[in-house]
Formats: sequence, structure tokens, C-alpha cells
Amino acid sequence: MGCPTGVDPGFLDRSMEAGTKWAPEVLAAVGTCHVFISLISSGYLKSKWCAMEWDAFSQRKVDRRSSVSSESETAILPVIWSPMQEELPATVRELQLFRPRQLKDPGIAQSYLDEGVYGLLTLEEKAAYQAVAWRLAQQIVHSFHTYDVERRIPTDLQQLRKSFRSDGE
Repeated sequence: MGCPTGVDPGFLDRSMEAGTKWAPEVLAAVGTCHVFISLISSGYLKSKWCAMEWDAFSQRKVDRRSSVSSESETAILPVIWSPMQEELPATVRELQLFRPRQLKDPGIAQSYLDEGVYGLLTLEEKAAYQAVAWRLAQQIVHSFHTYDVERRIPTDLQQLRKSFRSDGE
């Protein structure tokens, strides 16, 4: 079961109209979304705003709908967007990255891990991209139906982490 007709199924800050004050719009989206999909890349990990969005979502309480939840459960879904040379920061590393499962060709999963979603698109690996995108869509739907995420829109930007890296990294 998807969204009702006419309801936007997600938020991407590039879809905002010119002249929109983007900070309140982005914070409202990160404070009300049910699943947070982060497209992990070198640029993403260096972005102050991406770090603040991740931090804001990670502060929201997550409960499993059907059974006892654990403190380790989250509705954050890190997806490899492009290959990275650097090690993932601990904030990201502590979560399991999305890994497509039950693919007809096991080489597709390795291609995704090596190249990321954008790499599959760039290399014109259409079948691999479509298989990974389908499994990702299924994971998003599963997370949506599995977790209740507390609505909490951040109001103080100064309280959000500006970096994925701690002082020690």
C-alpha cells in the first residue's frame, strides 16, 4: 500500500520552488518523514547540512510497530551513492548500510558495493541499477511499515551536529 493519490511520497530539497526559505522546509521534512534515506558519498559526508539532517532524524524516537523495539533500531537507511576512498565516520559506520538481497545475479550486489547507485547509472548498468532500486524500494516500504517514528521538528539549528566526524576523528 502506497501513499494516497496526490500525496508526495518523499522530500528532496532540490524540489523546492525558488524563493522558498529552505532551512524551515528542510527541517520540517526531516522532522516528519518516516524513513530517512541518506545517499552516502564523499560530498555527503563533508556537508554540514547533511550532518545536521542526519542528527535531527537520529534524535527522533523510533518504535517497532509489531513487537518490542530496541534502542539500536532506526529508520535511517544509508545507501551507497558513489565510491569513497575515505573510511566512513563512526556515526555512519555504526549503522548497517543498505545491501540488496535476493538478487538473481549475486554480482549485482558487489557492483553496487563497489560503484554505488550513481556508479551503476553512470556505467549504464541498467539491469543492475533497476534490481538495486527495486530492492531499495522494498526496504523503504518495509521500514515504513515496521517503525513508528516520533514527529519532532528541530527548532534550534545550533543544537544539531555540523559534522559526521567527532573531534577525535
